[in-house]
Amino acid sequence: MTRTTLVVTVGFLVTQLPFYVVEILNAIKADQLASERAAAATNFTDPRQYPVSLTAQPPVINISPASAAEMRVYIWLNVISKMLVFVSCCINPIIYGLLNHNYSQFFLLFIVPLTVYGRPA
Repeated sequence: MTRTTLVVTVGFLVTQLPFYVVEILNAIKADQLASERAAAATNFTDPRQYPVSLTAQPPVINISPASAAEMRVYIWLNVISKMLVFVSCCINPIIYGLLNHNYSQFFLLFIVPLTVYGRPA
């Protein structure tokens, strides 16, 4: 395995794996919330609590401060994991460019003199 292949593979795993882990956690949490909502909707103790019309709304589940903090964590994990997916798209050309011998030579011959001597006339 070449060094470039190893670096690209590690970069892909580091930037893509968090997204899929967060998606799995979101699916698990959605199933838990759906089962809690279904249990709350069918857990009537008084017959007068049954919905009378077809437009009746299911009971609202109160969100505790602990679950609100958990929701904030999930939101941040979603944002960060999606940003890492975009970084994955941007980092591949950089990896290939930096690990390519021809690119390094071009960089030294063209870019470095520009920074030392200024723009060519």
